[in-house]
Amino acid sequence: LQYMIEKVGIIDGSIDSESAYKKLMSNEAKDSSGLGNGVAVPHLFIDELDQTIIAIARIPKGIDFRAIDNKPVHLVCLILSNPESYKFHLSLLANFARKFQIPTFMDEILKARSKKSVLSMLFDGDDSSIH
Repeated sequence: LQYMIEKVGIIDGSIDSESAYKKLMSNEAKDSSGLGNGVAVPHLFIDELDQTIIAIARIPKGIDFRAIDNKPVHLVCLILSNPESYKFHLSLLANFARKFQIPTFMDEILKARSKKSVLSMLFDGDDSSIH
């Protein structure tokens, strides 16, 4: 998560990477965002953001994320949003949670050969507003 937050901070200078990481880890300490089926969707509201940012990391060997099924996480979908975008933020969480309940979906994501393929799968082919 620290690596992901640092990379996002490089792309969007409005993010205080250190502060965001501390908040994210505090949230994770309270309740893991590991949904099971090899996926985690950590998320955070950041006042300074003017857009929602999604960072995705594939981890073929898996990592311990204290997921609800106690299995390693192979995909992390980090969602960062401004608090005013909470409806969109919640819809993303619901969309990801729904998709990752499909048993074959994780295999398809992990086998994807490009960022565009992953985004297309996550957003049902409508990734036109995603950069």
